[in-house]
Amino acid sequence: MRIGLLLLIALVLTLFFVRFNRHKETVLSKPQTVTQKRLGTIRALCYKFKDTTGIFPASAMDVVLVFPTTDSTILRDGWERSFIFSTNAWGCTVASLGADGTPGGIGENADAVLSLEAPSTKQ
Repeated sequence: MRIGLLLLIALVLTLFFVRFNRHKETVLSKPQTVTQKRLGTIRALCYKFKDTTGIFPASAMDVVLVFPTTDSTILRDGWERSFIFSTNAWGCTVASLGADGTPGGIGENADAVLSLEAPSTKQ
């Protein structure tokens, strides 16, 4: 009888932990949240820039030159560093190097990268 009761308690506890751990989300720090929101705004700006000029911006300065009313704080990550822009034939990448300002890392030091592809012109 005791073994059955212990097994029942173990089963209930296992189900409890599985259920609540499954819904556990990664909590972002305030600078990470700011960075993610600003990357969303930058996505729209980059596509608008491409529609206007025919190319993606190669730097934050390009965005400001084409859209002078752009709030320059949008072009900085949550740690107040400029986003890093790079372009190639396939599109554009915009990145934040995280809290430590160096490539790679985990947690707050993880890079946040936005990759944008140019729409295909083939029909």
